[in-house]
Amino acid sequence: MFLQPPNGFPDSSIKLHPHEMPYFVSVNSQPFGNDMTLRFREMEGPFADFLERNFGKPVLLAGPVIPEPPMSSFSLEEKWDKFLGQFKAGSVIYCAFGSENILKKGQFQELLLGFELSGLPFFAVLKPPFGTETVEEALPDGFAGRVVGRGVVHSGWIQQQLILEHPSVGCYVTRCGSGSLREKVCKAIKTVMEENYSESSYVDDLSQKLQVLVN
Repeated sequence: MFLQPPNGFPDSSIKLHPHEMPYFVSVNSQPFGNDMTLRFREMEGPFADFLERNFGKPVLLAGPVIPEPPMSSFSLEEKWDKFLGQFKAGSVIYCAFGSENILKKGQFQELLLGFELSGLPFFAVLKPPFGTETVEEALPDGFAGRVVGRGVVHSGWIQQQLILEHPSVGCYVTRCGSGSLREKVCKAIKTVMEENYSESSYVDDLSQKLQVLVN
């Protein structure tokens, strides 16, 4: 039933794919109240209206929960500001998959090699891949020397709001979570999404409707 939208659904293009079903079923078998996703009417109003019509109950949307912009007294860490500041507006690729997403070493290296081949400056915030202790030991052979001055691979905490607000950042590569969707829409950053979870298809489709996704 989830592979095809029901009658009256606001957008027939939003549906689950077969490979997403196992995760979707496992999540929906969890006890009620175990998790909560915050939504808001400006982005998902038609879908909330659909639920209200079909279930005869009000749908109260509690989101978005996005931190307030940093106060003017807070500034981007100097080394990152200096790195980003050397590039023209909208030219830097920023990549962050979050603290819970760990890539296999081959995936990690292919992602970085793709950034290298793009010829664009990039700032990648990634956890060390499986089987490694640091990102440095997992880098492709010779990679660090080839991208010196235009590429950073970092594994620690980062001031993401300030990074996304920096004028040189023009593309955000993310793991396709709903939180990332809200954040980058608020920053008007064009996004390339790497699908990891059952919500990925929904977020991908919704992003296209908002015209912020780069295919």
